[in-house]
Amino acid sequence: SSSGFLGTNSDLNANGTNDVVIASSGDMYVAHKQNAGAPIIQLYSGSSWSDITSNLSTLTAKEYMRIVLDSSGTPYVSFKDETIDKVVVYKCNGSSWDLLGGVEVSEQLTDNVEAAPSMSIDSSDNIYITYRSSTNNITTKKYNSSKWITVSENYGINVNSSFSYNNPSMEVTNSGDIFVGYKSSSQTNNSNVMVAKNILSVVTLENNASFTLNVSATDPD
Repeated sequence: SSSGFLGTNSDLNANGTNDVVIASSGDMYVAHKQNAGAPIIQLYSGSSWSDITSNLSTLTAKEYMRIVLDSSGTPYVSFKDETIDKVVVYKCNGSSWDLLGGVEVSEQLTDNVEAAPSMSIDSSDNIYITYRSSTNNITTKKYNSSKWITVSENYGINVNSSFSYNNPSMEVTNSGDIFVGYKSSSQTNNSNVMVAKNILSVVTLENNASFTLNVSATDPD
């Protein structure tokens, strides 16, 4: 194996949160956005970068681009489409990208909502996505062959105007356990990191302004 800087494209003017996933072949996919708002999907294969954004370049993405691969290596990307104010997931069909199921994930969100979608995929290639809704809920949905099904909202939270729930992060294990982390902030600027497992129990971790949820795909508990 070798190490070193893989290079970059200075013309992209990247902004927001990017995401990286590596295929079993060693190919690396990177999802991010330009300052102007267009999503950018790049593939590093062997020794060089290629732009595979294709038809997604006409869209306007909010921050928090996410990308996952299914068992066959097909990439999926998620983000909030600012053109329609909805969370979307696109699947690569080889030369371009199709809206998964032909339907958006979320309802129309208000302009100022930072949906911050987080996406995960299980061993059966089921796609899950978690985002913050316009009603201050942390919502998780699962794609079921043709439509998005709501798995849960609120995670036992007593949603009220004095708290804000932000920056969800999600992992799904091979056994189907769903872990969702998010930040709970009050108007007095107190913030806690919360983690819910299987929508049933919510655990408060130590105060923290940011976090990354990293759960083993084979976690048995």
